[in-house]
Amino acid sequence: MGEGDRERATLHEELGAIVETMETPRDPKQRRSREKRTRILLTAARLFAERGVDGTTTKEIARESDVSIGTVYSYFTDKSQILLSLVADNASVVLGPAGARFDLRTDPRGALRHALEETIPYDPERAYLRQCWAELVVNNRKIAEVGDMIHERLYDALLEAARDARGRADFRTEIDLESTVWAVLSLFDRLWHQPNRPGAAGKREFLRRRDAVAELAYHAFFSGSEQKE
Repeated sequence: MGEGDRERATLHEELGAIVETMETPRDPKQRRSREKRTRILLTAARLFAERGVDGTTTKEIARESDVSIGTVYSYFTDKSQILLSLVADNASVVLGPAGARFDLRTDPRGALRHALEETIPYDPERAYLRQCWAELVVNNRKIAEVGDMIHERLYDALLEAARDARGRADFRTEIDLESTVWAVLSLFDRLWHQPNRPGAAGKREFLRRRDAVAELAYHAFFSGSEQKE
């Protein structure tokens, strides 16, 4: 197991420990019940992302899930429990960036594009879940601490990669490296929270923006000229 995998596993354990202290329902045993619960969760995630948690009612979640309000309450006590269950069931979505790897020495433009493709794919369902995580980070101190640790892992990984790439002839030696890394990660974070509109047009829009972020990140560190041998 590599260093990035170990760090991600540690974060997963820490998040799991937090979730265990919170009241979340147990998974139902029957397949149809599990399917209903999953449908409720995914519908709630979409509505939370579109309207915010406060702007979404349990009645709306039930109607959009095509189940009765009583069915929703048979699985979850309230909206907060739905939100926590979403994060508990999909920890890999929010912990994925913690394992990001950057090797900027040989093909920095390609490395940055690949890192964003791996950690922030176009996926409307996952984007809804990322929005739910954002709600929890704001409203839950312990969850916010895990979020801070993810940012620290990303910052350290990108800073180390940038330092390793300083031997390239096209590296911008005049930049304030630590502040530049912070600025680039702010772009990544904004993209991570970007809604993914479904359909071909929504996908094109997202991919265009992701490519633009990767290109801006590249030019933050490199001049764009070919490396001299």
